[in-house]
Amino acid sequence: MLTSTATCTAYRAVCGGKPDAPGVQAPVAGRVLAVRVGWLAGLVRGMADAVIAAHWSDADLAVLAGGGRL
Repeated sequence: MLTSTATCTAYRAVCGGKPDAPGVQAPVAGRVLAVRVGWLAGLVRGMADAVIAAHWSDADLAVLAGGGRL
């Protein structure tokens, strides 16, 4: 199994508005930010998995992982 990782840091988060005040920026709590970042990371991972599966075979990835060229 091939796994890639990346780190990120969020110093603050601002939401673009609420239903009762659209467009008015408001701070987002840490727990809400964590849920949103988790959702977005899952979305991006799913999209990347789909692109890789559609365009690369396990043999191709093994060659690349070994430092080879295709």
